[in-house]
Amino acid sequence: MKLAYLIEASGTYQKMIQQHLQQLGFEVRSFVTASECLRKLQQKPDLILLSQQLENDEKGTDFIRHFKNKIDNVPVVVLSNEGDVYTGVMALKLGAMDYIEKNGAALVRLRTAIDGIPDFLRQQRRKRLLRWMIGIAALSVLVAAIWMGRVM
Repeated sequence: MKLAYLIEASGTYQKMIQQHLQQLGFEVRSFVTASECLRKLQQKPDLILLSQQLENDEKGTDFIRHFKNKIDNVPVVVLSNEGDVYTGVMALKLGAMDYIEKNGAALVRLRTAIDGIPDFLRQQRRKRLLRWMIGIAALSVLVAAIWMGRVM
């Protein structure tokens, strides 16, 4: 069974999303703050759903990097009450897979995001491979420059 971490302060919305995820075949662990989720992180989930508005004035986008650093290659979807373009762009730049506004289409968008997880993970692997290849190429140029300096 796939595992999802749901970080949502609204009990009603948390229950609705949890039921939807369970219907899609996920085991769901729910939290009201991102810091609580990070403290209790025991196994790598297949998906993290992170609300932008959390308890204790936490903002979901402030925690995207924390999750990305602690759990490699896990898709993070940010959920927000606001259709704020700035926050959506920031979430994506920080590494979120998607940004979904909490409205009537949220469950459909969530299903679409979940269906896109394999493509997202493939894209992440390609990015890591490209960064590795660039690093190797830079190291090769450095070694060649050092070697050329000794030969001449």
